[in-house]
Amino acid sequence: MAATVHVVLYEPCIAPNTGNIARTCVGLGLPLVLVGQLGFSLAEKQLRRAGLDYWRHVELTLEPDGERYRDALARARPVLFTTRSQARPWNVDLSEVTHLCFGSETGGLPDSWHDLDCPRVGFPQSQNIRSYNLASSVHSAAMEWARQRGL
Repeated sequence: MAATVHVVLYEPCIAPNTGNIARTCVGLGLPLVLVGQLGFSLAEKQLRRAGLDYWRHVELTLEPDGERYRDALARARPVLFTTRSQARPWNVDLSEVTHLCFGSETGGLPDSWHDLDCPRVGFPQSQNIRSYNLASSVHSAAMEWARQRGL
């Protein structure tokens, strides 16, 4: 399966979420990009446990400078996943995007990323929650991307 989209996590905070996201990336053959300051060590046992034996297969890029990466995204075709949007992933053409971008579990994406000229999408949710689990959101978005690509 040819990877045509990168999963981008901006400053993820919770190691088990990132481990589960890594498993999704390996399952679909997608590169994973961790941007900015991580809230955990890549050597953490919880990260490895969540990613199981798949972690060694992750095509991982670490980009410590979030603004530099954001500037690079301006020349790509990203989509931002955010609670600030009423658009739904299944109503947006994800088949040709280059990056599925997600913010941290605690702060989301920074305002400067919301200044990008790109689609923003979110998942439906009741007023009883702030947001969904990051790993669940990434998995749902990646599977919708795969569905739209006919995989």
